[in-house]
Amino acid sequence: SLVFLLTPFMARARSLGIMRIYDRYQDHNSIPQKEGIIVDIPYDKMDFYPLMVTFNDGDGLSRFIDKPVDFTVEYTFADFPKFKGHSNIYEETHPLYNAYIGVYYVKGCKYTALRVASYDARHLALPAVGMKKVDTVFDVSEITKTQDSLQFSKKDWKLYTAQITTNSHRHTSGEFSPGDLQFGKSPKTNSNYPLVQMEGRLYLTYLEDQDINLCIYVLVKDEETVIQIQEHIILNTIITIENRP
Repeated sequence: SLVFLLTPFMARARSLGIMRIYDRYQDHNSIPQKEGIIVDIPYDKMDFYPLMVTFNDGDGLSRFIDKPVDFTVEYTFADFPKFKGHSNIYEETHPLYNAYIGVYYVKGCKYTALRVASYDARHLALPAVGMKKVDTVFDVSEITKTQDSLQFSKKDWKLYTAQITTNSHRHTSGEFSPGDLQFGKSPKTNSNYPLVQMEGRLYLTYLEDQDINLCIYVLVKDEETVIQIQEHIILNTIITIENRP
Protein backbone atom coordinates (compact mmCIF):
# COMPACT_ATOMS: atom_id res chain seq x y z
CA SER A 1 0.00 0.00 0.00
CA LEU A 2 0.97 3.67 -0.29
CA VAL A 3 1.31 3.99 3.49
CA PHE A 4 3.70 1.02 3.54
CA LEU A 5 5.87 2.59 0.82
CA LEU A 6 6.05 5.89 2.71
CA THR A 7 7.24 4.37 5.99
CA PRO A 8 10.82 5.25 7.04
CA PHE A 9 12.15 1.69 6.80
CA MET A 10 11.21 1.67 3.09
CA ALA A 11 13.28 4.82 2.45
CA ARG A 12 16.18 2.98 0.78
CA ALA A 13 13.95 0.94 -1.53
CA ARG A 14 11.91 4.03 -2.36
CA SER A 15 15.06 6.04 -3.10
CA LEU A 16 16.52 3.34 -5.34
CA GLY A 17 13.28 2.91 -7.25
CA ILE A 18 12.98 6.62 -7.98
CA MET A 19 16.66 7.28 -8.67
CA ARG A 20 17.03 4.35 -11.07
CA ILE A 21 14.23 5.76 -13.23
CA TYR A 22 15.74 9.26 -12.98
CA ASP A 23 19.22 7.96 -13.81
CA ARG A 24 18.03 6.11 -16.92
CA TYR A 25 16.32 9.28 -18.15
CA GLN A 26 19.41 11.44 -17.60
CA ASP A 27 21.84 8.84 -18.94
CA HIS A 28 20.19 8.86 -22.37
CA ASN A 29 21.60 12.33 -23.14
CA SER A 30 24.77 12.15 -21.04
CA ILE A 31 28.30 12.69 -22.32
CA PRO A 32 29.47 9.16 -21.46
CA GLN A 33 26.47 7.65 -23.26
CA LYS A 34 26.97 9.79 -26.37
CA GLU A 35 30.75 9.32 -26.44
CA GLY A 36 30.88 5.64 -25.46
CA ILE A 37 32.81 6.23 -22.23
CA ILE A 38 32.43 3.79 -19.35
CA VAL A 39 34.00 4.77 -16.01
CA ASP A 40 33.65 1.72 -13.76
CA ILE A 41 34.21 2.93 -10.20
CA PRO A 42 34.06 0.01 -7.72
CA TYR A 43 32.21 1.99 -5.05
CA ASP A 44 30.74 -1.24 -3.67
CA LYS A 45 34.05 -1.81 -1.87
CA MET A 46 32.87 0.68 0.77
CA ASP A 47 29.54 1.67 2.31
CA PHE A 48 28.21 3.67 -0.65
CA TYR A 49 24.70 3.81 -2.09
CA PRO A 50 24.51 1.10 -4.79
CA LEU A 51 23.86 3.43 -7.73
CA MET A 52 25.93 6.04 -9.56
CA VAL A 53 23.36 8.74 -10.35
CA THR A 54 23.65 10.76 -13.60
CA PHE A 55 22.76 14.41 -14.09
CA ASN A 56 23.27 16.69 -17.11
CA ASP A 57 23.54 20.48 -16.80
CA GLY A 58 25.56 21.93 -19.66
CA ASP A 59 23.43 25.08 -19.79
CA GLY A 60 23.87 25.83 -16.10
CA LEU A 61 27.64 25.26 -16.05
CA SER A 62 28.03 27.28 -19.27
CA ARG A 63 26.41 30.28 -17.58
CA PHE A 64 28.53 29.78 -14.46
CA ILE A 65 31.90 29.75 -16.28
CA ASP A 66 30.75 31.98 -19.15
CA LYS A 67 31.81 29.45 -21.78
CA PRO A 68 29.68 27.04 -23.85
CA VAL A 69 30.25 23.50 -22.60
CA ASP A 70 28.53 20.17 -22.29
CA PHE A 71 28.51 18.82 -18.73
CA THR A 72 27.55 15.56 -17.05
CA VAL A 73 28.09 14.59 -13.42
CA GLU A 74 27.81 11.08 -11.99
CA TYR A 75 27.79 10.66 -8.22
CA THR A 76 27.03 8.46 -5.27
CA PHE A 77 26.95 8.97 -1.50
CA ALA A 78 26.65 7.11 1.81
CA ASP A 79 24.23 4.21 1.80
CA PHE A 80 21.19 3.89 4.07
CA PRO A 81 21.57 1.94 7.34
CA LYS A 82 19.33 -1.09 7.46
CA PHE A 83 15.69 -0.17 8.10
CA LYS A 84 16.53 3.50 8.73
CA GLY A 85 14.70 6.40 7.12
CA HIS A 86 17.71 8.30 5.83
CA SER A 87 21.16 7.95 4.29
CA ASN A 88 24.30 8.07 6.39
CA ILE A 89 25.14 11.26 4.49
CA TYR A 90 23.30 12.91 7.43
CA GLU A 91 25.08 11.00 10.23
CA GLU A 92 27.90 13.05 11.74
CA THR A 93 29.70 10.05 13.24
CA HIS A 94 29.72 8.02 10.02
CA PRO A 95 32.93 8.00 7.89
CA LEU A 96 30.87 9.02 4.84
CA TYR A 97 29.06 11.91 6.52
CA ASN A 98 28.40 14.62 3.91
CA ALA A 99 30.52 12.64 1.45
CA TYR A 100 30.35 12.18 -2.32
CA ILE A 101 32.39 10.40 -4.93
CA GLY A 102 31.78 10.61 -8.66
CA VAL A 103 32.86 11.84 -12.07
CA TYR A 104 32.70 15.17 -13.88
CA TYR A 105 32.68 15.12 -17.69
CA VAL A 106 33.21 18.50 -19.37
CA LYS A 107 33.32 18.73 -23.16
CA GLY A 108 34.16 21.89 -25.07
CA CYS A 109 36.88 23.74 -23.19
CA LYS A 110 39.68 23.50 -20.70
CA TYR A 111 38.35 24.23 -17.24
CA THR A 112 39.21 24.67 -13.61
CA ALA A 113 38.01 21.55 -11.84
CA LEU A 114 37.50 23.37 -8.55
CA ARG A 115 35.08 25.77 -10.24
CA VAL A 116 33.07 22.80 -11.45
CA ALA A 117 33.12 21.31 -7.93
CA SER A 118 31.92 24.64 -6.54
CA TYR A 119 29.12 24.81 -9.10
CA ASP A 120 28.11 21.24 -8.27
CA ALA A 121 27.90 21.94 -4.55
CA ARG A 122 26.34 25.42 -4.61
CA HIS A 123 23.97 25.07 -7.57
CA LEU A 124 23.06 21.37 -7.56
CA ALA A 125 23.76 19.33 -4.40
CA LEU A 126 22.89 21.81 -1.64
CA PRO A 127 19.78 23.29 -3.31
CA ALA A 128 18.53 19.71 -3.73
CA VAL A 129 18.25 19.45 0.07
CA GLY A 130 16.45 22.76 0.43
CA MET A 131 19.17 25.42 0.65
CA LYS A 132 18.87 28.69 -1.24
CA LYS A 133 21.79 29.09 -3.64
CA VAL A 134 22.66 32.47 -2.17
CA ASP A 135 23.16 30.88 1.28
CA THR A 136 25.42 28.02 0.17
CA VAL A 137 29.13 27.94 1.03
CA PHE A 138 31.98 26.17 -0.77
CA ASP A 139 35.28 27.75 0.25
CA VAL A 140 38.51 26.11 -0.88
CA SER A 141 41.89 26.49 0.84
CA GLU A 142 45.28 24.76 0.96
CA ILE A 143 45.17 23.51 -2.63
CA THR A 144 48.04 21.13 -3.41
CA LYS A 145 49.00 19.56 -6.73
CA THR A 146 51.12 16.41 -6.60
CA GLN A 147 54.47 16.76 -8.34
CA ASP A 148 54.25 13.46 -10.18
CA SER A 149 51.29 12.25 -12.19
CA LEU A 150 49.30 9.34 -10.83
CA GLN A 151 48.71 6.35 -13.09
CA PHE A 152 45.72 4.02 -13.16
CA SER A 153 43.46 2.55 -15.82
CA LYS A 154 46.33 3.06 -18.33
CA LYS A 155 46.09 6.85 -18.03
CA ASP A 156 48.07 9.65 -16.44
CA TRP A 157 46.18 11.71 -13.88
CA LYS A 158 46.87 15.02 -12.20
CA LEU A 159 45.96 14.89 -8.52
CA TYR A 160 44.81 17.93 -6.57
CA THR A 161 44.03 17.91 -2.85
CA ALA A 162 42.15 20.66 -1.04
CA GLN A 163 40.67 21.64 2.29
CA ILE A 164 37.04 22.67 1.80
CA THR A 165 34.54 24.43 4.03
CA THR A 166 30.99 23.75 2.94
CA ASN A 167 27.51 23.13 4.31
CA SER A 168 26.32 19.90 5.80
CA HIS A 169 23.17 18.41 4.28
CA ARG A 170 21.77 18.03 7.80
CA HIS A 171 18.81 20.30 8.47
CA THR A 172 15.45 20.53 10.17
CA SER A 173 12.96 18.96 7.80
CA GLY A 174 10.43 21.53 6.73
CA GLU A 175 9.05 21.88 3.25
CA PHE A 176 9.58 19.02 0.82
CA SER A 177 12.80 19.10 -1.21
CA PRO A 178 13.99 16.69 -3.95
CA GLY A 179 16.70 15.44 -1.62
CA ASP A 180 14.03 13.89 0.62
CA LEU A 181 13.37 11.30 -2.07
CA GLN A 182 17.05 10.61 -2.64
CA PHE A 183 18.53 10.72 0.88
CA GLY A 184 15.44 10.35 3.04
CA LYS A 185 14.38 12.92 5.62
CA SER A 186 17.16 14.59 7.57
CA PRO A 187 17.19 13.71 11.28
CA LYS A 188 16.36 16.52 13.68
CA THR A 189 19.15 19.01 14.31
CA ASN A 190 19.73 22.21 16.27
CA SER A 191 21.62 23.83 13.40
CA ASN A 192 20.44 24.00 9.79
CA TYR A 193 23.10 23.26 7.17
CA PRO A 194 26.05 23.84 9.55
CA LEU A 195 29.49 24.49 8.07
CA VAL A 196 31.80 21.48 8.05
CA GLN A 197 35.45 20.93 7.12
CA MET A 198 35.94 18.44 4.30
CA GLU A 199 38.84 16.82 2.45
CA GLY A 200 38.66 17.01 -1.33
CA ARG A 201 40.59 15.17 -4.02
CA LEU A 202 40.34 15.69 -7.77
CA TYR A 203 41.86 13.23 -10.25
CA LEU A 204 42.05 14.81 -13.71
CA THR A 205 42.81 13.42 -17.15
CA TYR A 206 42.09 14.59 -20.69
CA LEU A 207 40.53 12.38 -23.38
CA GLU A 208 42.04 13.98 -26.45
CA ASP A 209 40.07 12.12 -29.13
CA GLN A 210 36.79 13.09 -27.47
CA ASP A 211 37.91 16.56 -26.26
CA ILE A 212 36.64 15.68 -22.79
CA ASN A 213 38.09 16.73 -19.47
CA LEU A 214 37.39 13.87 -17.09
CA CYS A 215 37.64 14.38 -13.33
CA ILE A 216 37.04 11.75 -10.66
CA TYR A 217 36.28 13.54 -7.40
CA VAL A 218 36.18 12.60 -3.73
CA LEU A 219 34.70 14.72 -0.93
CA VAL A 220 34.87 13.27 2.59
CA LYS A 221 35.35 14.53 6.13
CA ASP A 222 38.81 13.17 6.97
CA GLU A 223 42.11 12.17 5.40
CA GLU A 224 41.95 8.56 6.62
CA THR A 225 38.75 7.96 4.63
CA VAL A 226 40.24 9.70 1.57
CA ILE A 227 43.22 7.33 1.67
CA GLN A 228 40.94 4.29 1.96
CA ILE A 229 38.83 5.45 -0.99
CA GLN A 230 41.90 6.05 -3.14
CA GLU A 231 43.41 2.66 -2.30
CA HIS A 232 40.27 0.54 -2.58
CA ILE A 233 38.18 2.43 -5.14
CA ILE A 234 39.95 5.08 -7.22
CA LEU A 235 43.08 3.09 -8.11
CA ASN A 236 40.86 0.15 -9.13
CA THR A 237 38.68 2.24 -11.44
CA ILE A 238 38.56 0.98 -15.04
CA ILE A 239 37.88 3.29 -17.98
CA THR A 240 36.68 1.86 -21.28
CA ILE A 241 36.02 3.82 -24.47
CA GLU A 242 33.82 2.07 -26.99
CA ASN A 243 34.27 2.61 -30.71
CA ARG A 244 31.35 4.63 -32.07
CA PRO A 245 30.52 5.15 -35.78
